[in-house]
Amino acid sequence: MSCTVAISAAHRSYLFREQVIAPALMNCALNGIIAWLIFRARSSIPVWGDGGLVFDTIATLFLLPFLTCLIVTPLIRRGVAGGKVPPLTWRAAEHGVLGYLPLSVWGRGAVIGGLAVGAGLPIIFGGLSLAGVAHLAPMNVVVLKGVYTAMLAGLVGPVIALCAISDASPAPVVAS
Repeated sequence: MSCTVAISAAHRSYLFREQVIAPALMNCALNGIIAWLIFRARSSIPVWGDGGLVFDTIATLFLLPFLTCLIVTPLIRRGVAGGKVPPLTWRAAEHGVLGYLPLSVWGRGAVIGGLAVGAGLPIIFGGLSLAGVAHLAPMNVVVLKGVYTAMLAGLVGPVIALCAISDASPAPVVAS
């Protein structure tokens, strides 16, 4: 597998605008509201243990990329087919990192979700542990969830989008 694949200026613009900025803003707002609805009636939310933040965070870290993959992939495929998203001249399988992701949308979503849990959990809870945080006020949970979901959406969106564009792009022509 090679990592020498080109992404056009049109793709970079599309990925930044449609798969980084828009999803980050939407997920920040949506997950902040969800956190507020779930935790608003409580005076304090433990980081660990029963009713703790860790269970909500694991679910969110997995479900956000998983559901994004299931929802966004068919939309992008239609966008490529309809000419709204430019096709790629290469396949995800030819890319050093993207090539390791499953071709199945369900499998791809599950792998990216699992990677998000594996990477995000130590960062979030390692930071809270290092800071000596054992409990959070509801509004702190709202802010935390809004921030980490915005960052997560901005990170996984372009990966999912590139795979979806690749799925829908015509097979590259191989020079003989």
